[in-house]
Amino acid sequence: MDGWNQYVVTIAELTICFYTEQKIAINDNFRPFCSKKEPDYTIWFYQVEELKEFPTVWAYEGISYVAAPDGHGGYWRMFRDAKRNNRPYATAEYDWTNRRINVEYLPGSMEFVCEIESCFFHIAWEAVLMHENRILLHSALVDTTFGGILFSGPSGIGKSTQADLWCRFRNGRLLNGDRAVLHPENGRWMAYGSPYAGSSRCYINEKCQVRAIVMLKQAEQCSLRNLGSAEGFRKVFSGLTVNSWDMEFVSFAADYAETIAMQIPIYELSCTPDENAVKILENELKDS
Repeated sequence: MDGWNQYVVTIAELTICFYTEQKIAINDNFRPFCSKKEPDYTIWFYQVEELKEFPTVWAYEGISYVAAPDGHGGYWRMFRDAKRNNRPYATAEYDWTNRRINVEYLPGSMEFVCEIESCFFHIAWEAVLMHENRILLHSALVDTTFGGILFSGPSGIGKSTQADLWCRFRNGRLLNGDRAVLHPENGRWMAYGSPYAGSSRCYINEKCQVRAIVMLKQAEQCSLRNLGSAEGFRKVFSGLTVNSWDMEFVSFAADYAETIAMQIPIYELSCTPDENAVKILENELKDS
């Protein structure tokens, strides 16, 4: 488009094109995802003198944005500057039918849209994934000879540590350290790297077939148990990125977690940060 700057990224096989009036920087974590493919979604960033009137009844209020029903079964978002008394600086409208998102921002707010990562924050990425039958799992993804293993659990539990052990002792390959994308594809579950990788800083634009999901529990000795579908469902659901104020999203995530729990082996690994944790999981995967 003449007069517009164009930036294209492909993540989890979804291609998104950003159109901006001013040039923006490409963050290092997004560089592996830069693309020349035809876009699935177009995102337009407009500078305006005044924001549109936003609904006064909100479905959600957070530190950075509030969400309100758009009257068509979806939600608008209004973004606020927490450093300036929650001053609104941008609004976003999401047209899921036409796969278009419009973001309007005020003059003087360029700091919030000066990089592709900050622009990405405004597109409701988790909602984009939901509409494309994908979802984020808080996990470290390592590709192994058995297939992809997703290590999940609360922050600080040792997800990256366990993934690194597989890389060190079994020639595994870390694809993502924090937010892998899951997607069913032709009867198989695939996991994708993403630009969000936590402290691992591992941003690999690749995918692998999922072999197992491993819920971690720190312990003095290693042990492994196969979770049943009910417990597996609860553990997986707790690790998904879900907008709890959006009932469509909650229903989608619950269905997703239920299907995952029935189709992917889910284990609880009580583990130490050494090769013993690798061996006990490896033996299970060999025999199953």
